[in-house]
Amino acid sequence: MPVMRVDGKVALVSGAGSGIGKATALRLASEGAYVAVTDIDHSAACDVAGDIVQSGMKGFAWELDVCDKQAWQSVLEEVSQVSGKLDILVNNAGIAVHETFEETTLDDWERVRSINLDSIYIACKTALPYLSNNSSIINISSIAGLVAVPNGSAYSATKGGARLLTKGLAVELARANRGVRVNSVHPGAVNTALLQEIVQKGGDEAASIQTFTDMHPMGRLAEPEEIAAGILFLASDESSFMTGSELVIDGGYTAQ
Repeated sequence: MPVMRVDGKVALVSGAGSGIGKATALRLASEGAYVAVTDIDHSAACDVAGDIVQSGMKGFAWELDVCDKQAWQSVLEEVSQVSGKLDILVNNAGIAVHETFEETTLDDWERVRSINLDSIYIACKTALPYLSNNSSIINISSIAGLVAVPNGSAYSATKGGARLLTKGLAVELARANRGVRVNSVHPGAVNTALLQEIVQKGGDEAASIQTFTDMHPMGRLAEPEEIAAGILFLASDESSFMTGSELVIDGGYTAQ
């Protein structure tokens, strides 16, 4: 029987009702973790948790608004009561604003900042007392947190912020000998519902998808499961000497 890479660990994944979050929750569960599947869409979270349980793995669903500190506190307390600990925190929930800078309103800016960046601060701040002394925080950033992308100034600002928040927290916790590693993941364009929403706004869906595809030297989009594989590595003890690092999974986009 193959060794399960996160066997016995407890993981919480935000935005786990679809896309990268769903693929991550399923992958962590398949590798032996008890997974707290959280999403603002409780029905979607329940569907994913149901898939996990039906497959003979361990998972449960919670509704979670990642911008609500009290909601985080309540969910973490319940997860702790059910599982006794927390070893893996995946801050995946996020939105995109694919507009020119001039088109982006202050409301747009504040909304994307709140969900993509403020929520990571709230999650890490609230979760630290619950994390074990051999735990891993994985913050999902983007290639847009490394390089500029077309019509993405607000989005890039939040993803760049997530990248440097990750580094700052990683160094602080390492020097304090807290036993908590913190790393970021930087996907290229991924075949998810979020990307579909972006291309639908562009009018010509086929042309928009082709534009995103052509940005990547490998000539295709990533699948959510490919990003989940990288998250699993950072969640596991295989990455035990990694903290403050950037795991780039982008089909060659940032190599250009």
